[in-house]
Amino acid sequence: MNGSPVTVSGRRARFSAVEGVRAILVAVPASSIPELDDELRVRLGRRYGSAIDGWFAQLPDVLEDLAERWGVEWGTLIQRGSIAVVIRCQTADGRAAVLKVSPERERLAHEAAALAHWRTPHVPAVLSVDESVGALMIEAIEPGTPLVETEGYPSMESVASLLRSLHDNAVPEPAYTSMESVASLLRSLHDNAVPEPAYRPVADHITYLFDSSRKLYEWKPDLVELVSPSYTSAAANWPCALRPRHPRRFSCTVISLR
Repeated sequence: MNGSPVTVSGRRARFSAVEGVRAILVAVPASSIPELDDELRVRLGRRYGSAIDGWFAQLPDVLEDLAERWGVEWGTLIQRGSIAVVIRCQTADGRAAVLKVSPERERLAHEAAALAHWRTPHVPAVLSVDESVGALMIEAIEPGTPLVETEGYPSMESVASLLRSLHDNAVPEPAYTSMESVASLLRSLHDNAVPEPAYRPVADHITYLFDSSRKLYEWKPDLVELVSPSYTSAAANWPCALRPRHPRRFSCTVISLR
């Protein structure tokens, strides 16, 4: 075999032949796991404390095993997030991907299940999942620039397009209560509640929330380009208009939607 790749103990290798000499195995190292540096350890340590140390000690072996099973070529760390190690990588068929590994295995499994419920270009495809080690590989979003690093905010049209796409292409999840059931519950609570004078009217609470949101324009003046203050003012007047007809006061309680 001349130049045929094989795998030996998790490392790539090639057989090469020299004239009249038997084939020699020449080891060619696979792409190296990126350094799990102090910045990464400190960031996850803020969330998990010293309990993360043992997990980090086992992580290189976990990553090597995933690379061998999933045919991953390692890229660079993505230094964001506080629940997982996130690494750029490439699949065996050359697709750009992102691999996440987290000590919160159940949480990552839920993330994979949630992503799999959408069939839209706005959501990255799930490529591989291993719940036993808390690993998830998804397709990379290009160019992958975080919103906080962009020069401006996305237009309202693009946000609306995103929400419509998520709504229209989602696979219904029967484990969750329908919006119709939630609406029916809220109507029933409103129509049958006994007013509680010790609590402020709901309209007052809503007005307070809108007044608080106006401060965002002081902190982030460029928000004006995304959401006009006139929208906030119009929405804030709506609960005031309800006050004469719905002066009821409610306390909060835990209720079941089932």
